[in-house]
Amino acid sequence: MTRGAEFLKLIAEYISKTKKFERNLKMLNYLSLENGQAKVKFTVTEDHINTEGHLHPGLTTTLIDVLSSHALLVHGDGFSGVSTNIHVSLSQRASVGDLILIEAKVSKLLEPLAFVEVELLRKNGMVEEVVARGQHTLFVRPGLHYSTS
Repeated sequence: MTRGAEFLKLIAEYISKTKKFERNLKMLNYLSLENGQAKVKFTVTEDHINTEGHLHPGLTTTLIDVLSSHALLVHGDGFSGVSTNIHVSLSQRASVGDLILIEAKVSKLLEPLAFVEVELLRKNGMVEEVVARGQHTLFVRPGLHYSTS
């Protein structure tokens, strides 16, 4: 089993059993988790919208935080980090029924900092529109790598 597959199994198990905040991420369907990249999809439901009927910016920021952290876990030897900065740019609205693809990629690792870029895309047939972009900077302790064992 690849390291990415191991992490997918651990993440899915944790999300399905936890009573903590991450329980709110049960809607995520992981497409891949390998080589410093994480890709997921989900369909926006009533649970994900704000009072105006659009994808809640707080959930958007949470997704950027979580997916960038997961991409970092499968980068190189695997790193675990602590957020130092998250920047979110909102471009388009997403509504109930919209299919959202999220792609996170470690763009640079200059210990003790990791830089991850994330895009949320609304998929409509063959067309993909950017809903939001995020840049996440994480502090990683030099030489500290994450292990599943």
